Amino acid sequence: MEECVMEVGETKLKYFIKGSNPRLLIHSGTHGDEWGVIEPVKLAVKKYEDQLPDFVFVPEVSPSAVMNRTRVNSGSVDLNRSFTEGTNESEVLANMKIIA
Repeated sequence: MEECVMEVGETKLKYFIKGSNPRLLIHSGTHGDEWGVIEPVKLAVKKYEDQLPDFVFVPEVSPSAVMNRTRVNSGSVDLNRSFTEGTNESEVLANMKIIA
């Protein structure tokens, strides 16, 4: 599993990739008020890495929401409602580039 960083504007989004042809996307940390799931997901991905197909893992989809422990990011946007074409949210754009 390789650690990578996607930068879009001031957003630096850490993610992990396994293999050259990922078939599985694993997200956590979309909402900062649900931060308690991030560490268990990280531990599960690490523990079962060899059993999983090639994947992309983004532990904190919205690092600013996680940092502030809020449902919305630093721009007061709920990212779960913002993965749409034409968005200007840098955290969304970083995630979309990772997936692409």
